Amino acid sequence: MTGPNEECTQEQGHDIACLESLESHSAQALRSYWITSVEQFVASAATDQGRRGLNKLLAGNPASLDELLQESQKILGSQRYEALIQARPGGPLGARFDETQFNTDSDNGNGGAA
Repeated sequence: MTGPNEECTQEQGHDIACLESLESHSAQALRSYWITSVEQFVASAATDQGRRGLNKLLAGNPASLDELLQESQKILGSQRYEALIQARPGGPLGARFDETQFNTDSDNGNGGAA
């Protein structure tokens, strides 16, 4: 298991190592799929397909996916966790955008999409 990490208090995201129940080999498996933060981990679990994929990656970890998600909620707080665990349809090429950040007067509310 990984121990407390200074990066667990960063505003730009909580390093995946903040999950104390996550074994280092499981953290490395997640990193190999570009899941490097607690926020990315939670967002990946937002769909059934994501949960199945995470379960495969975490097969050798003693803590279950549900236990890791509960730990994630404690790290992120309920409000942030609930916002991330909600499945959202992807944009072009599967990109997910917070539309309020990308709306401009010239794009007619399409989030920059043509």
